[in-house]
Amino acid sequence: MIAAGVDGQQYKLGLPGVSPLKTSRISFEKIYGQPVVKNPENRVFKYRTDNLSIEVTYTGKPCSEGIRGEYRVRQNTLLYYTVFYRKPVKISDVKFDINRFAKDESGDLLNHFQYINLDEGVTIRAYVPGGDNNTYVNGIKYYPSLKEEAHRKCSKGK
Repeated sequence: MIAAGVDGQQYKLGLPGVSPLKTSRISFEKIYGQPVVKNPENRVFKYRTDNLSIEVTYTGKPCSEGIRGEYRVRQNTLLYYTVFYRKPVKISDVKFDINRFAKDESGDLLNHFQYINLDEGVTIRAYVPGGDNNTYVNGIKYYPSLKEEAHRKCSKGK
């Protein structure tokens, strides 16, 4: 469960009851409430809890054009989501095996980088603020794992 708490708390990856290409919008909103920001044209919605901001993108019509429709799942199924902590969280407080992630420092911003695990569908964005030796989480994005994507992706002939 990803839930902010007291300093030194261990944060687990993922939101309880939420899986890309499996969780419906209705199910997500039963857990996290109604969105505070809606962009239905792009299928992007933003939610807030006391400790988190969550940006969710839902699928479009199955096997249709564009990334939001390239899967064999019902429309309005969660495609991917990003969790942003509302208070700074040290990366050392996030429970994950760093050896299963590739570090990507190719971005344009100094002291910003990502830990990527395509097999599991997780990217952890991190940064080191100036004058601080700690690394903090900027956001954690969850998307279909390679296995789930291969299983649910529409064929070129639809």
